Amino acid sequence: MKKILTLSCLTIALAILSNSITAQVNIKSQVKAEAKENVNSFLNLIPQGQEQEYGFNSREDFKKVTIGESYQVYFVERKNGEVNLLATNTFRVPVLVNGKSVALLTVKRNKNGETKTVDFGATKLAKELEAFENSFQSKNERVLVRNTFLKQDFIVPQLSNFSNRSANGDIAIKANSKALLYPIGKVKQSALKPNAFISATINAEAL
Repeated sequence: MKKILTLSCLTIALAILSNSITAQVNIKSQVKAEAKENVNSFLNLIPQGQEQEYGFNSREDFKKVTIGESYQVYFVERKNGEVNLLATNTFRVPVLVNGKSVALLTVKRNKNGETKTVDFGATKLAKELEAFENSFQSKNERVLVRNTFLKQDFIVPQLSNFSNRSANGDIAIKANSKALLYPIGKVKQSALKPNAFISATINAEAL
């Protein structure tokens, strides 16, 4: 009987995980479709002659634009002496020209499941995300972690190995996980282990 109950619990857990993954895939597909539908309206706002400031060689590049896979934005929060992640409904979506990332669209999803493209730009960040993807194509879950305490953005290639959701809904960081956080745009700064990330965040001065 005990083995049957264990298998039953495992089956339920796997079903919940599968549903969660499917939901995330559907959300990201929705976000990508929103970005694709509205990218031209933002491109047309770029003044004549200022294309290079937004990552394009000329307006001819607009005809070559495709949309990449989105990054969901998470924020770091300090709560009761602990460091958790706070998921947002904000996504950064790469705008590609000939497969190269030149800029990012910002897409937000409200509580009713409706998406809206709200911003365009971030040429530097777009290139930094692309550089990271070139090294982590097979493992990148595209999670962008903004740590305002350390004033630094990080990428977590595998969020599922880095955190888990507690009973009260917090996204708790697994301090002893082997997952790493990679600082964006910091060439000389190596990746942080979760316990070092937590310690640095707790010791940082509050904003």
